[in-house]
Amino acid sequence: MSYNSTQQFALTEKTVSTILDENSIILNYDQGIYYELNEVGSLIWKTLSESTEAVSLEQLKTNVLSSFEVTEDECIQDINSLLVELIEAELVTTI
Repeated sequence: MSYNSTQQFALTEKTVSTILDENSIILNYDQGIYYELNEVGSLIWKTLSESTEAVSLEQLKTNVLSSFEVTEDECIQDINSLLVELIEAELVTTI
C-alpha cells in the first residue's frame, strides 16, 4: 500500500513505548506484543508520539530526509512500508 503525502497518521491508544539506545521499544498492550524499531523507525515513532495532532506523510518524510542521507524515493518507500506494518500491528491509525 502507498499513502499520499497528505495522509494523516496518529498513534493508537493501545501502546506504550520507550527509547532504548537509539531504538524504540513499543508494547501493544491489548495484544501483549512488543515491537522494536531501528533508528529511522524511532524517528518516525517519536514524531508521531510527540505530536498533539495527526502527522502527515509529508511531515514524516521531511523529518527523515533532514536526519538521514537517503533519496526521497527510498524515504517514501521506507516510510510507507513501516506505516503499513504499524497499522497492521494496530500501533498507528490513519486519520
